[in-house]
Formats: sequence, C-alpha cells, structure tokens
Amino acid sequence: MNKSGFTLIEVLVATVIASVALIGTFFLLQGSFRQSQTVIDSTEFEEVFLNARNCIFLQDIPSFSGSTQSISYNSNGCAVSAYSTDFNFPGITLWKSLQGIPSSTKVYYSYFSVTSGTSTGEYFIDHHLVGDIRNGTRKYKAYR
Repeated sequence: MNKSGFTLIEVLVATVIASVALIGTFFLLQGSFRQSQTVIDSTEFEEVFLNARNCIFLQDIPSFSGSTQSISYNSNGCAVSAYSTDFNFPGITLWKSLQGIPSSTKVYYSYFSVTSGTSTGEYFIDHHLVGDIRNGTRKYKAYR
C-alpha cells in the first residue's frame, strides 16, 4: 500500500530547520539595522562637533582664556554662554524628522575651555561634546 504525504517526524524536522533559518535571518537583519544606526549616530555626532568647532573659532578666543564656556545654536547660528559649575548650560538640539514630521530629538551639550599657550597669541582649546549615546573631546590650537 502506497501512502502519499509526509510523516510526522519529517514535518517536525522541516519545521525546526525552517525556524532556525528564519531566526538566523532576523538576527542578521537586526545586526544590520543596529550597525546602520551606529553609523548615522556617528555621522550626526561628528557634524555637531564640526559645527560647534566653527562656532568656537568665530568667537574672540583671547577673551575666553582661563574660562570654560558652552556653545548653543540659536536662530542666528551660534551663541556662547557662560558655563556654570552645576553643568547648567544650553544644549544643541537636533530634530530628526520623517517626511517633515518631527519624530525624535537629540540633545548634545558642547563646552570648551581656553588656556594660553607659550607663544604670544597661541591658545589651546579643549572642546567637549556630550550626547545621549557618545561623548567626545577634541583639542585645537588657535593663533590670534
């Protein structure tokens, strides 16, 4: 007597193999999405760093010597304000939007300190940027 169809054990083995393949595919996709988000976050972070750096260099660097200041963005571009010891200073807010609809915001805090160098007109700038996901420091040398 010929029976057509599959036995129960064949169905269970096929289900297990398909499940393992599907779960593996989901893990690969999840890793890919996570990696792409990391690249996007890194790009945004470096963009904020460069914009804040440009704001710093537009300021009168010698007048900041020996102090720590913070950078924020306003409607006119850049604004510098005094740094307080309780970390109370304005931040740089980035709006992310999807098809023109704001979906999330990220806030970065950028502050810098200026010290005089050994040569006349030489200044060292320590620039710090603090965000939700990453923090960074850059050191610059300016001549004024």
